[in-house]
Amino acid sequence: MRVLILSANTGGGHNSAAGAVREAFVQRGIPCEIQDTLSFISEIHSEVICGGHIYLYRYLPKLFGVGYRFEERHPPRFLYEQMAFGAKKLKEYLLQNHFDAVVSTHIFGSMMLTEARRKYGLTIPHYLVVTDYLVYPGTDMVDVNRYFIGAEDIKPLYIADGIQPERLVASGIPIRSKFLTPPDKAEARRQLHLPEQGPVVLLVSGSIGCGRFSQVVPALEQQLPENATLVVICGNNNRLASRLRRYCSDRSRIIGFTKRITDYMAAADMCISKPGGLSTTEMLTMGLPMVLMLSVPGCETHNLKYFIDSGGAVGTDQWPEAIRQCAELVRQPEKLAQMRRRLLTMGYPGGADVIAHTVIEDYEQN
Repeated sequence: MRVLILSANTGGGHNSAAGAVREAFVQRGIPCEIQDTLSFISEIHSEVICGGHIYLYRYLPKLFGVGYRFEERHPPRFLYEQMAFGAKKLKEYLLQNHFDAVVSTHIFGSMMLTEARRKYGLTIPHYLVVTDYLVYPGTDMVDVNRYFIGAEDIKPLYIADGIQPERLVASGIPIRSKFLTPPDKAEARRQLHLPEQGPVVLLVSGSIGCGRFSQVVPALEQQLPENATLVVICGNNNRLASRLRRYCSDRSRIIGFTKRITDYMAAADMCISKPGGLSTTEMLTMGLPMVLMLSVPGCETHNLKYFIDSGGAVGTDQWPEAIRQCAELVRQPEKLAQMRRRLLTMGYPGGADVIAHTVIEDYEQN
């Protein structure tokens, strides 16, 4: 058996999910390969679409949100037509390399494979991994054998959208296995040379480093208790990291891109983050209370609502309010403990392991 995973470079979440799924297949001895969906159209196409996405996301978030809300109200036919340009090349690649299943961690991959199935008669099993707590615009346009979704309680959203219940698997959003076995808080703080006593607040900008952090971090420093340590993860935004190092006091630790995010989450008492599907799922599994800042309207609007309704997070779309909520929560250890318990009791089905098991089981039965 050979599995192809289709992702997209429109931020770190989809690639991170793809990596987690690949990890689960490889652990089971199944050859598995990840490809950028847009590269089947052209490398230039991939760079333009992904670069444009990141630019809008980082610098024009309101315009990004307007576009997303339009797609929610109207079938994204233009995007589907763009993905259709890569259908022939994708079909040829699948046949030449003898893949037995395709897993898409982005709706782009599902659109492209749907066109390949319709136009060329491909029958290869096709699975869509949804990396947010919602129904993506265009979900009703794609031909998918099974939909892997974040939680059991969002199944009704898919059924209302016309998806057959038997095609829905509440797998949990796939995350790397390291988040399932993190170090304890004391050990994580020792490893990261953080104070053993006092609260640690983690502020995460996301893989593409969005948000008004240059103003936020100094303001947050002023409102945190004297014994609190603020750790700021800037992602791939090196300019932001350099600017913050100039402006912030010694109370803050400014970190650029890091592979030790698991340790930082384990060391923290709470986290301020954008409500990305992967990051919120990582914090869910680790029981890390969240202050979710909606800096970019769109799919993350749904993630924000999901976790606020769950009781594991508070959130807002205004930075002053996010700072206030954080400063208030960090002084309420009982409330933080309650939020932590709520997250841990929500349960995490297994994500990548459930996906790999289901795909392999389908293959063996057919």
